[in-house]
Amino acid sequence: LDEDQWQNLDTRIEMMAGEPAPRGSRVAGKVYWGVAIAAAVSIFAVGGWQLLQGRGSGPTSALSEVGEARVAGAFTSVQVAVAEGSLEFAGVDGHFHAVEAGEKLVRGGQLRSVAGGRMVVAKNFEVRVAAGSALTVLAGNEREIFLRLRHGEVSCRVDKRGPGQSFGVLAGRFRTRVLGTEFTVSHDREGRVAVEVSEGAVRVDEADDPWRNVSETTSVVRAGNRWRFTGGRMELGPIVQE
Repeated sequence: LDEDQWQNLDTRIEMMAGEPAPRGSRVAGKVYWGVAIAAAVSIFAVGGWQLLQGRGSGPTSALSEVGEARVAGAFTSVQVAVAEGSLEFAGVDGHFHAVEAGEKLVRGGQLRSVAGGRMVVAKNFEVRVAAGSALTVLAGNEREIFLRLRHGEVSCRVDKRGPGQSFGVLAGRFRTRVLGTEFTVSHDREGRVAVEVSEGAVRVDEADDPWRNVSETTSVVRAGNRWRFTGGRMELGPIVQE
């Protein structure tokens, strides 16, 4: 497999395992190999030879039954209105290319940025991707967009969220959904997650699915505040410049 196909296989396994692949090796680690083998068997049973030939049928995201039912037939792609910087996208073939305005980002596709970039999707959802960040498109159309931040940082801004529109970013075990307008999500390789809100408000809860109903772990983070998960604990307080 070439580099892009290895990256595609990593992403497929991550989405089935729910955790990032160990970095510095290709689908490595004793525990991770157990998940990798199970994932590979499933992938090849459906169409593994297509993956080896660069014609995979697309990653399967780890969604709840409600999420899968909602996605089926309803979430196919989301169109990019504006693209700037070094954003790259890989679809079902696993090969990365520069993101351009007018491009459609398909479900399960991968986004990455070497030097940072910016895009606007669904006409009013702006995403700024920090250098070295990687994301996966979980679901998308003009009304609902959910991205999984695998590692790195994204800053998001919603301009006049319309009726029925829902935007969100999943990172690690947590989900951030837009209630207001401007926020930043960061997720490092040690599993720490942080959410800072500069305008409006967002809701953060412990959920690995865009549509899973969660109440006991929900936090509403308002402008000027930061929520973070570190050392196994969740914290909420004012943003402090460090």
